[in-house]
Amino acid sequence: MKDGLRRELDETGKEKYFAIFDRYVLSRPPDRELTYGDVAKEFDVEEKDISKILVHCRDRMRRRTVDLIRDYVADEKDVAMEYAEILELLR
Repeated sequence: MKDGLRRELDETGKEKYFAIFDRYVLSRPPDRELTYGDVAKEFDVEEKDISKILVHCRDRMRRRTVDLIRDYVADEKDVAMEYAEILELLR
């Protein structure tokens, strides 16, 4: 899943998007708070752009997850239920 998102963003010229998403969401340090400002400095982008980048990446990850769910459910109506169960497991 992670590699698929990375490839998708690389192919669309958004390599930095994945790096920011990885840093802030996927590889977030467990022992300290990480702010948008911290990430903006690290990647030399405007702090206001971090939110937009993260929204884009989360949306793409959600769509990729839903597409994978569609591959194994018997009925389209089960997609939302399966997605909700996955999110519940991640809490």
